[in-house]
Amino acid sequence: MNLLIRDGACIRTSLAPRAIGDVWFVHGFGESGLSFREAFASPLAQKYNLFVPDFPGFGAAPFNPSVARVQGASQWLMDRIREVSRKRPIFLVGHSLGGIIATQAAKVLLGQLRRYVSIEGNLIRADAFFSGKALKHRSPDRFSAELAREIFSRAKGREDLQRYHASLRFADPRALLAWGKTGACETGQDKAGREFLSLACRKLYFWSDDSTPAATQRFIYENNVPNKRFHRKGHWPMITSPRSCYEAMLKFFRD
Repeated sequence: MNLLIRDGACIRTSLAPRAIGDVWFVHGFGESGLSFREAFASPLAQKYNLFVPDFPGFGAAPFNPSVARVQGASQWLMDRIREVSRKRPIFLVGHSLGGIIATQAAKVLLGQLRRYVSIEGNLIRADAFFSGKALKHRSPDRFSAELAREIFSRAKGREDLQRYHASLRFADPRALLAWGKTGACETGQDKAGREFLSLACRKLYFWSDDSTPAATQRFIYENNVPNKRFHRKGHWPMITSPRSCYEAMLKFFRD
């Protein structure tokens, strides 16, 4: 793994000798690129170039008010892909709220995009569980502190939540509040799900039966969303079960 610095942000990278294409990963709400750390030791790294950014305001990337909203983050992602990947084939992976950002980028990158995996990306209002709490707050600092306390209280014995809490503590509260509010609005009642369904590219939705809300599961089945179900792997299957998660991703990319 190496580091690229673009537009003031850190992008973790891995380049394959004869890469099939470039995989870009979009972390979730309050997260950082560390949520995809295991990708660099996965079979993906042998076949694809990997790019895992910390979006502005998260991880090691400083806050940028022009990128604070979800729409700005989508534009930032597209700008970085055009700058770094140029005309190479693109594969997208979005997690949680990052699924909205990846979906918005996918609509523009269709001519270049080969495959898209959403890992429990927001589909309906029930998916904006933590981010939706931002709608009740005005103070970034208070919202950040309250969310961090809640995650900490849930994190005992949970590697995924412990890592999430660590990323939350590095997140700029202004970015956290802005992503939360705009992400909840872009999720809507089922707006995000309809936009995901409307994508013309090959797409696959990863979800776990112990973390996906019942209403979201109904949306998946009633609308024939292309999906792969994981059994009791939680909201971060790339952390709790990296081997099966990344092998499933590789199979989908290569099929």
